[in-house]
Amino acid sequence: MNDGAKADAQWFIMTSLDPKDSEEQIKKENLRRSESVADSFQYFVPYQFLKRRIANVELKNQETSDETAEEEPTFYNPKNKADVVANNQIRSALRRYIFVKAPENELVNFLHGDWNRFTFNRLQFYLDKEHRRVTVSQQMMDKFIEACTDYKLQFELWPSVDDIRKNEQVILNTTAFRGEKAHILEVVHTKGGIKLTIGIDLFSGTMLLRLPNVSERDIIRNRKSTGRIDENRLIESTQKSILAILSRQVHRKQTEESIPKDATTLDTIYNYRYHRIEGDAARRHFLALMLICAHLRRDSVGRSELTAMARRELELINARSESKAATDVRTYLQIALYIATGNPEYRTAAKEYIKEHEPKSKALRQFVKLIKIRQTI
Repeated sequence: MNDGAKADAQWFIMTSLDPKDSEEQIKKENLRRSESVADSFQYFVPYQFLKRRIANVELKNQETSDETAEEEPTFYNPKNKADVVANNQIRSALRRYIFVKAPENELVNFLHGDWNRFTFNRLQFYLDKEHRRVTVSQQMMDKFIEACTDYKLQFELWPSVDDIRKNEQVILNTTAFRGEKAHILEVVHTKGGIKLTIGIDLFSGTMLLRLPNVSERDIIRNRKSTGRIDENRLIESTQKSILAILSRQVHRKQTEESIPKDATTLDTIYNYRYHRIEGDAARRHFLALMLICAHLRRDSVGRSELTAMARRELELINARSESKAATDVRTYLQIALYIATGNPEYRTAAKEYIKEHEPKSKALRQFVKLIKIRQTI
C-alpha cells in the first residue's frame, strides 16, 4: 500500500494501543490549528467508526471480549447475519490503526508533543520491513473509507423517528431491558426532539411496564432490511448537522462546549465525501454539502478539490435552458461555492432564485438567509 508520490499532504498509516485517546488528541490538534488558521488533519479511525454489532439477543453473551468491554454494542437484526460477522471481523483487524492525512513534517511535530512522548499508548507511524513510514494512495483511501462508511450506513444510518406511530413495535437499545421488544405507547414532540413512552410486556403479558422519556437513540425500529442505503436520509441528516453548525458560526453563538462537538461532527461527516451517491440531483446536492463541510473544517486542499468539482457541475447545469437549470440543486451549489470562495455572484444568484421561485425547501431558504446575514463565513 506504499504510495510513491510525495505530495504535501499524504495518508499515513499509524498505530495506537488506545485509538480512542489518539483520536481525541487529533481533535484537540485540529481545534488548535483551526484557531491559527492552519489546515486541519484529516483522519479516519476504523475501530471507532465501525461499532461492534450483535446480530440478536441470543448472541449477546457470545460476543464479549476484552477489546470491546468498555463500549456499548449496537444491536441489529439483519436478514443476513454474515453482514454482522463481516463488520466485526473488519473492526477487529483494524482496531489498532489510525489513518491520518497531513504534511509529514507537521505530523512529526505533532507526535513529538508531550502528550505522546510520555505515554505508553503512543500514536506512531506504521513502518514497513525497511523501517519506512507507510503511506496510502488517495485512490486506495477513497475505496477503503467508502467500504467502511457503507457498513456504517447499513447499520446505523442516523435513525429518524419522525414517522413513528403509537403501537409500533421496537427493540430497546438501552436500560436493563436492552434487546427486549416493546411497543410505542405515546409520542411527544418537544424542542429537544421526540420523547417516547415505551411499554414492555412482563410475565407472559400479565403486566405492562411503562418507560417514559425514551429518546430516539434508545430504540431500534424493527423494520425489514432492504440491503439498500437510504441516501435521502443520509443527505437530510448531513444537511441538518451542517446547517446547525453554520448557523452557530454565522450568529456567533458558539460556546466552549459546542466548538469541539461541532468539530467532531464535521470530521465524521467529512468521511462520507467518498460515498458514491446515485442520481445527478442527489449527487450534486451532497457535493454542495461536502464543500461547505470542507470549508468549515478549514481543509484548504479538500476545499479546492471540491470547489473545482462543484464548478464543473454548475457549468453542466448552466448549459441547459434557464427553465431547466433553475433548480434547488443549482442553488445549493451556488451557496456552497459562495461560502467556499466568497464570490458574491454566487450569493446574488442564490438570493434571486429564492425571490423568484419561492422554493418549498425550508433548508434551502435557511442557507440563503445565513449567507445574507454575513458576507464572510
